[in-house]
Order: sequence, then structure tokens, then C-alpha cells
Amino acid sequence: MPVFVSAKYDYPYNDIISDRLFYNRNAMKESDVQKFLESKGSYLADFSEGGKKASGLIYEACKSYGLNPKIVLVMLQKEQSLIEDGSPTERAVRCAMGYGSCDEKYMGFSKQIDNGVWILGKGYKDNKSRYAYDVGKETMTQDGIKVKPKNYAVAELFIYNPVAGVNKGNGNYLFWNLWKNRYKFGADNILAGTLIREKGSNGVYLIGNEGAKHPFWGSSAFSQTYRREQIVDLDTSDFVNVGSGDPIKLRDGVLFRASNGAVFISQNGKKLGVPNPETLKALGYTNRDPISLNKTEADLLPYAGKFKKDGFTRPNGTFIKTKGSQAVYLIDQNKKRPFWDKKIFDFNYNGKVVVVEISRKEFDNYKNGPPVKFRDGAILQAPSGGIFVISGGKKRGVASMEIFWGLGLDKKNIIKVSKAILDMHPNAPTITTY
Repeated sequence: MPVFVSAKYDYPYNDIISDRLFYNRNAMKESDVQKFLESKGSYLADFSEGGKKASGLIYEACKSYGLNPKIVLVMLQKEQSLIEDGSPTERAVRCAMGYGSCDEKYMGFSKQIDNGVWILGKGYKDNKSRYAYDVGKETMTQDGIKVKPKNYAVAELFIYNPVAGVNKGNGNYLFWNLWKNRYKFGADNILAGTLIREKGSNGVYLIGNEGAKHPFWGSSAFSQTYRREQIVDLDTSDFVNVGSGDPIKLRDGVLFRASNGAVFISQNGKKLGVPNPETLKALGYTNRDPISLNKTEADLLPYAGKFKKDGFTRPNGTFIKTKGSQAVYLIDQNKKRPFWDKKIFDFNYNGKVVVVEISRKEFDNYKNGPPVKFRDGAILQAPSGGIFVISGGKKRGVASMEIFWGLGLDKKNIIKVSKAILDMHPNAPTITTY
């Protein structure tokens, strides 16, 4: 966890930013850098040197040396206020990144960008034995704070500027405040449907369509849909930058037995009581089918009354098939929705389902619904070899394996599918950053 000190400007100085974000050279395209400068009314939006715009110089240096362009934007503001100053001094522009303590031999915007990006993206790490600050090593800063960097990125920030700034709001406090609060960069590209966990913690969260992290109300709410191998571990600095959302309850259609022996079906975030064995049998279940739910998780679901076996409509989330057929359907809003591929069935529900066999007459009474698609978080491989991630109900191509790894994805979770299955999912823009 972050270390905090009793000072005017408290911040997690040991865990300012993750390596994942710091070295993400794909975080912005050149046009993104330009748009950011323009949005802040920066002098640099119209500045050029040697026939190249400031945005181009920043982008090219970051690509070459493996640094996130957002780091450079923060450093330009931290060192010389160049992001928000519409009319800086000539010296401020020539000493843009504060590299080399603004010695005359390092002066000049292009030189500052090239040297500053090189030293942060590559130089320090390649020569780390020459510097006092290192991962896990406790070192006293110039303003008297003992820091122990959690990763290379934090160590490099302190090598570049060995000031914590907890008393005066300067140094690396200023970097952190600009990054997190002023420009709100943070971990803003985590895809909907991603399971995340803070490194060193057991709590698992799901990223929703709005970008917030949603906790699970209990182990069954997780295990009835998700698998642990799909979890992406985030550094604390990334994790805390993701907003929080409402907890995730047990999905619809889960038959469970509470600690007192009572049987229920989860439905619309509530629990519907199954009053007796006759009703359980009428639903097509046996006494062995309910999963066990602890009292805490069961009590979190409000009681919605008893299920009546006479003239019933099967609950949402029920899985059905007819005798002699292997085809499974999902009951959803009184419609039967087919699974066009067993891989969808296995992925979406983690194999934790009970399939009820019903009569052909009842089966025919249900109207046909749309086929069930892969849920968010699925990683699909097309016959052509292209990789896609399902997010927000749509498929998004992954531009490169560098992006794939940057998103925290794992090749063992890739599911090979046919073109027809892939085409079920609408297209969305290709993922070119993380």
C-alpha cells in the first residue's frame, strides 16, 4: 500500500505511477499530443523548431525511447509551466524539461525533449547502478524524506528530481498532482469487462461500461460467471485512479441454498423463494442442484416473495434443452436465446450452470430471441489470426502484441472462433493504446 506522511502535501511518493503507464509509448498519437496542447491554450501548440512542431518532437522522442508522451506533458508543465502558459519566456522554452539543470550546452527545445525523454525512458534504467535511487532501496531525498521506490518509474522520477515536495508542494508532489488531479491521466484505458485486482490484495473488481470498478458481493457472484485466470493485477497507483461503482450481485437464474436450508433463485438482484420440493421439481431441478451460499451473501439479496409453480414463467437465466437434443438455450425475458457456439456458453457462465430439460410443447411456446454473444472481457482470435477484445458488447481489434501485453491480457485466455461467431459482435475502433 502507499506510504503517507504527516505533511501539508500528502501523497503516495513511493508509488507515484506504475511502470505500465510510465513506459507506455503508445499512450498518445502525435495528433493527441497536439490536441492536448491546443486544449490548454499552450504556447507549444503553435511552436516549431527545425521544421517540426512541438507535438511531433515529443511524439517521436517518446516512440524512440519508450516513454509515455503524457509524462513529457506533465514534465513540461512541472518544470517550466509550458503547457498552460500562453506566452512563456524564451529561457523557459529553451529549458523546457529542466534537463541538465538548464546548463547552456543542453539548452534548446529539441535538445531538452530528446535528452529528457531519453534519460527518463532509457538512460536511467540502463545505468541504474550509477544512481542513489532504486527499486526497494530506501534513500533520503534532498528535502529530508525517506523514500523507497516501488518500481523503476518512481526511482527515475526521484533521480530526475530528488525532491519529495511533501512540505512545499514542489518536486515530485507536483508531478503526482498534475498527473492525477490536474490532467487526470491515470489508468483511463482499462477496457469494460476487465477483471482487476490491486497487486498484493485479494479483492477482485469488474470494470463497467462507464469505466468504474465494481466489487463482487460474494464469492459466488464471481465464480458463477468469471474465472480467476482472467484477472489483471494492477499496481496501486493504477488501481486507485479507477473510480468505484455499485457492487455486482449474483447473476439471474442461479439456484442456491441458504445456510438455513431454504432454496432460492436469484432474479433481478433479488431472491425468489422456492417453497417446497414440489416447486423445485416443477422447475426441473433436483435437490442436488442448488449451490450453497453463505448467510452474508444470501442476505445481501432482498427477498422477492415465493415462486408459484402453477402457471409459472421460467425465471430469467434458466438454461433449457429438449429431450434428445444437445442444443442449449437461455431464457431471457420469456424468450429462448440460442448459443451458436459452445465456447460462448462455457466462457459466459464459467461452466457453472444447470440445464433443465423441458417438453417440446413448452419449448415451442417460447418466442425466439437473439443468439447469446460473448460477454465483455472475451479475447477472440479470428481465423485470419487477428485478436479482438469484446468490450461494451462490441469487438475491438488489438493493434499489436505490445498493446495486448500492455492491457494486461494473457495469451492463454484467447478463444479461437469462426468468422460467423466473430461477426455476431458489432465493430468498434481498434485499440491502439493502453
